[in-house]
Amino acid sequence: MQMSQQSRQHTAYVEVSKQSQKHAAQLEAFQYAVGSRRPAKPHCSKELLNQRRVIDLLARQGCYSKAAAVQQATNGMEAAEMKATLATFEAEVGVKEAKLRAKQAQEMEVLQGRGARGRDQLKRAHAQVLSPPHVRAQQTGGCGWSSCCRSCQSQGHNC
Repeated sequence: MQMSQQSRQHTAYVEVSKQSQKHAAQLEAFQYAVGSRRPAKPHCSKELLNQRRVIDLLARQGCYSKAAAVQQATNGMEAAEMKATLATFEAEVGVKEAKLRAKQAQEMEVLQGRGARGRDQLKRAHAQVLSPPHVRAQQTGGCGWSSCCRSCQSQGHNC
């Protein structure tokens, strides 16, 4: 009995360990996929695209100083849009990662709960086997064995 309980506990620990490793691999794969999809270019607004056309037109007309001034302003707009694009991407990734971690936590909780229920059942069964007949009869509402009840009654216990 004791050995089977230890082997069941060992099996539960192994399952939890495997699940932890699986979750770590899933999280690492998710983070790798996120890193490969990180945007390198900003999501350009209409205003930014319009400014780029203005720069091309000014350069074709020979107004290089005006084109350079517009280019500097456009670079600032592009940097701000890149920052906004990255912030949006990071927010989306944060939500997806939180969902993944919540799912993993729930899976782990279920696994640990299953192990705890098994452990509790084993403890109750072990206590049931070790308890005297009259205690078992009181816990279960009567043992149903007349010999037990007679022996219990002879000792002053009513099953």
